[in-house]
Amino acid sequence: MRISVIIPAWNAAPTLTRALESVVAQTLPVEVVVVDDGSTDATFEVFEAARRRAGASHWRYVRQQNAGPSAARNHAIRIARGDWVALLDADDYWYPRKLERQIAFLRSHPDAAVACGGVDTEDERGERRRLLPAVNGYFGWRELLVENVVFSPTPLARREALLAAGGFDETRRLAEDWDLWLRMAERFRMAAQPLALACYSDGPGGLHRTATMLAASREVLEAAASRRGLPPRKIRRGMAGLHLAEACARAADPGGSRPAGVGRLVFKALRHDPARWGAALRLSTWMWLRSLRPRGA
Repeated sequence: MRISVIIPAWNAAPTLTRALESVVAQTLPVEVVVVDDGSTDATFEVFEAARRRAGASHWRYVRQQNAGPSAARNHAIRIARGDWVALLDADDYWYPRKLERQIAFLRSHPDAAVACGGVDTEDERGERRRLLPAVNGYFGWRELLVENVVFSPTPLARREALLAAGGFDETRRLAEDWDLWLRMAERFRMAAQPLALACYSDGPGGLHRTATMLAASREVLEAAASRRGLPPRKIRRGMAGLHLAEACARAADPGGSRPAGVGRLVFKALRHDPARWGAALRLSTWMWLRSLRPRGA
């Protein structure tokens, strides 16, 4: 099994070394392809220094005009020489033996076109939160309609399957990964192991928490349902989760004790899936307690 590690990089000088060192720490030989998406900083110099330290003359660095991470990933997938492609963003990093564990997992799940696992998310204060897939073993598009369990940067995917699915949609700048995994799951088997394999950098205002990101996720979910000809009730759990996530993001807005639209979003979540009442109650209680605090406290 030949593995190509693809890393899109845009002004990644501060974090690229850590990402590359986590690749060097793996126990399996790999090809590394870094696609520079129009950087204006010292990304290339950082790459060259890491390549020399690793003695990896086979690593490749490709430049392109800025076109977004989806275009950079697609470029890398097209030129990769491996049978399998491992995705890693320049500001994330893998844990030791990540690839080794996934190869062992694939031996017991040989039909999978994508293998993924759990992550630790790390914010700007260094605080971590562990996210593990809600599935263990094979799963398909039905599970993905409820939640995107293919956490970045854990996917290891068959290159031919990525190409057959059309790669990342370059018109999407947000939720493009969920869109791809949904399209792939319509044609191929997927598999997840509930084991933390990597660390995902979740900086200030992490995209996955923002209203813009969540709106893009709704579009992806609705597009997937439309492709399958599914009635709205079939995606109600996924929509409920997105509405609650957006409500939480707005509730955490420091601009006010009762950010606009939170109640409406909670109502929509419960309309889609009444079983979410527990989460809605916890959010409402938190907002009520927050409203009792003096301004600026």
